[in-house]
Amino acid sequence: MITAIGKALRRIRLEKDEYLKDMADKLGVSSSYLSAIENGKRRLTSHLLEKIKKTYRLSPEQAEELDRASLETQERVYVDINGMSESKKTLAMAFARDFEGISEEQMRRIRDILEEGDDK
Repeated sequence: MITAIGKALRRIRLEKDEYLKDMADKLGVSSSYLSAIENGKRRLTSHLLEKIKKTYRLSPEQAEELDRASLETQERVYVDINGMSESKKTLAMAFARDFEGISEEQMRRIRDILEEGDDK
């Protein structure tokens, strides 16, 4: 079954008049690997996501659409806690453990706090 990221990649290929193999060759991956990503059998890495944006010189809007499709396709989120302070590790684990119980209001407040940090 084609995923949201698969649809987005296909749209890029069609706009560039390319086949799956053409895109795979440009990105330095096999056609079967790219097909597996499109069909949800393999996960799109952040490295390959950035390579697609750069290789195809996507506009900010197109890059954002690709990011959204990638997020929509993901079933799991991995957080590398290696090298983090103990307090950050504890917070990350608590957040993961209690994620399902977070209300919409709490999510909004957390998002506001995180966006505040982006402004610094």
